[in-house]
Amino acid sequence: MVCLAGKEEPLDVHIADVARCASERGRLVAKKLARIFGLSEEEALDLLELVAILHDAGKADEEYEGAEDYFPLHEAKSATLAKAIFSELGELGDVAIAAVALHHYSHKEPRARQQAFSFKPRCKLAAVDSWRPRTKLGAVLAERLRKLWSEAQSKGISNTGYNDAVIKAIKDKYPKRALYAVMAVLGVLNRCDKEIAERNRGGERPSRRDTCR
Repeated sequence: MVCLAGKEEPLDVHIADVARCASERGRLVAKKLARIFGLSEEEALDLLELVAILHDAGKADEEYEGAEDYFPLHEAKSATLAKAIFSELGELGDVAIAAVALHHYSHKEPRARQQAFSFKPRCKLAAVDSWRPRTKLGAVLAERLRKLWSEAQSKGISNTGYNDAVIKAIKDKYPKRALYAVMAVLGVLNRCDKEIAERNRGGERPSRRDTCR
């Protein structure tokens, strides 16, 4: 079964291309994340790549079977998976979760997220198995990704807590360094997301339904 990111754009292709773009364009942001959170630049790049892989993963959910360009609240489902992967990384993990959850949502009211979300993918994404991180931290995260994707396919995963980090970010209750880190990651992610979608969908701008729901 082929899952789509948008009209005539396979989700596999979109995610792989956005992850590649984020890796290439995110080196300056990676340097900043490394300095702020005590990481190596390579660890920070692994984090950026995984955020890019996860940003549209929610579009694989069984709820969107047959969808081509309308995936309402898919970022909430993506963040459900991100929460499970990054939950043990503390403040750094919150930054990653918030970036995934906010990549289409920064203009919306936080009450839209104050509910439980589940994620049960109907297709396998190549990036889940093919991602090759540079570092030990990345390898741990990659293993979590593969394990959780398998679990989600068989029985689904859900949570009610991922929105805590998101709402803190929206209401400026993050420590300033974390809030700025979220903004920096989103800068790279949203630019790559938009450019890749336009290119892969024949030069057409992504529909408002796709980008804003």
